[in-house]
Amino acid sequence: MSTAQRLYDQFVTNITAKLQTNKKWVNCYNLLGLPGQMPRPIEFLRFVEGDPGVPGDGFSISATGGGINADPVAFELATPFQLGGITNGITLTAFFPGANLTYEFVIYTATLNSTGVCRIFSNFVDDPNVLKGTVLFDGVAGVFQNVPQSSLESILNATNIFLANRGCNGITLNELFITGIALMVRPNIVTNVSLDAAAIGLGQNTVP
Repeated sequence: MSTAQRLYDQFVTNITAKLQTNKKWVNCYNLLGLPGQMPRPIEFLRFVEGDPGVPGDGFSISATGGGINADPVAFELATPFQLGGITNGITLTAFFPGANLTYEFVIYTATLNSTGVCRIFSNFVDDPNVLKGTVLFDGVAGVFQNVPQSSLESILNATNIFLANRGCNGITLNELFITGIALMVRPNIVTNVSLDAAAIGLGQNTVP
């Protein structure tokens, strides 16, 4: 099943349960779109470090490292995000104290379907000129960054160069996963982020 279909099914199946929890949730117009439109495919992320939930719900996490990303500043996704089926890039959003436009995302990826020397873990920072912005969710400030399809293809191409250098077969986006995220203020990765929430949206400017 493609990531796009998985996100669609998840929203349709879980919206009632989400709205009934004690955590704050985006209102139905933001979540479902206007009447007659498809749901907006946005997924709040869970991490190995814990589930920060949604912005303003009182839950936050810190990066601990030691996972498959082997990086103490990376937040490791509890379920790696498969890039298969993505056709218009993604939007990354993070909510944390002091969020502003100086922050950028570091994307951690892995060829999880491969084994041995062909299982490659990498991290990438996009062009600083990609579209970024700020967002408010129930009064909590966050930053978002578009990751256009061309950037995903560039990550794929770089991964395939690494694979070729190791004598491995090339892969497609179906076999490439986002395994974690970190935040940086160039030129340094930020080490003390208290993450209130984070999300991945399908397409550009797809924010909670």
